[in-house]
Amino acid sequence: MVSKRFPKSERLCSKNAIDQLFAQGKNLRKGHLLLKYLLLEEALHEQRIGVLIAVPKSRLKKAVARNTIKRRLRELYRHYRHTLGLEAIPANKTLIIAVIYSANEPRSYREMEPDFQWLCQKLAAKLSGN
Repeated sequence: MVSKRFPKSERLCSKNAIDQLFAQGKNLRKGHLLLKYLLLEEALHEQRIGVLIAVPKSRLKKAVARNTIKRRLRELYRHYRHTLGLEAIPANKTLIIAVIYSANEPRSYREMEPDFQWLCQKLAAKLSGN
């Protein structure tokens, strides 16, 4: 059985890695979701993946709405992480990902789910092509 947890070791917290992701990372966009990704040459985590979930305050002014969307995005990641093709990542590399929400109003889980699935499939295809 695949674990549905989102442990601390998978969360991207390193300022240097985040800066590097936004400076050098590649983009995938579908609907109101933007996925930035970068394959680092050094291993940052024992999980070999680092994930950042972001909902800009300029898009959603109320903290309650931002927190709700972040919760939904974390849930989507937990359910569809197995489709990312993480087994294609070499042991000495780390994949870092930022999922950024770009709509001006909150969307339901069901509205975001197909877009997130599509992003995961595209990222898996790009990783297997590396």
